[in-house]
Amino acid sequence: MIADEATFNEEHLYECRETLQNVLSDSVYNVRVCFGIYRTDNMNESLSFMCDKASFAVASIKDDTHSFIAYYDDTMLEAAIKYKTIVDEFDDAIKASEFKMYLQPQISAKTRRLTGAEALVRRIKPDGCEDVGENPASFFVAYDAT
Repeated sequence: MIADEATFNEEHLYECRETLQNVLSDSVYNVRVCFGIYRTDNMNESLSFMCDKASFAVASIKDDTHSFIAYYDDTMLEAAIKYKTIVDEFDDAIKASEFKMYLQPQISAKTRRLTGAEALVRRIKPDGCEDVGENPASFFVAYDAT
């Protein structure tokens, strides 16, 4: 749906969702109706790009069963670019041995003895910097999904 800011009414989305949920309630499938909203003043932007941004908004609530409306913000595109970069660089990072494993000891609070270790992996880029971003294990999320 494309709507002018002046005519956009979020309440209408609630009504649409309720109607769709009622129509689909007899379905053998569990269907969840969600809306991604992308606001723009640039009507010269391609429709495809606008739809992509609305899709980023919907994706941001896919695991949130209590939300069905999400608004796009630029951090969503930044996260998608970061994700793609991580995935695209993986093969080269493996070939260059940029992943390093560290073992973090686990100590029993009761016996104060070593009971095991947790394996941690970090990517160390050629310049010596750890590629941790906001989340040290963000690359695992990307690799697990691909």
